[in-house]
Amino acid sequence: MFVSNEYYFNLNNAECDFVIVEKGSVVSLIQVYYEMNFDNKEREMKGLNIAMDELNVKDGTIITFNQTDSYIYNCKVIEIIPASSFFMT
Repeated sequence: MFVSNEYYFNLNNAECDFVIVEKGSVVSLIQVYYEMNFDNKEREMKGLNIAMDELNVKDGTIITFNQTDSYIYNCKVIEIIPASSFFMT
């Protein structure tokens, strides 16, 4: 497992774009890509799921250009939100 000072996750080619750390603990995992589609869905969700397992995080977020959805993936909650909603919070 590799979490660098830049706070991303990479393990055996499974990646998560952002690892959010507060007071030394991982509090959130974020994956970012323009659009979820048939070609990238499994890869992106797999990377996030592996990071969630390794870092003991129960939910994750995928930020896209304009999609909204919610998935239960291997008993974990993955929220898909548009970038505009993410930056409004």
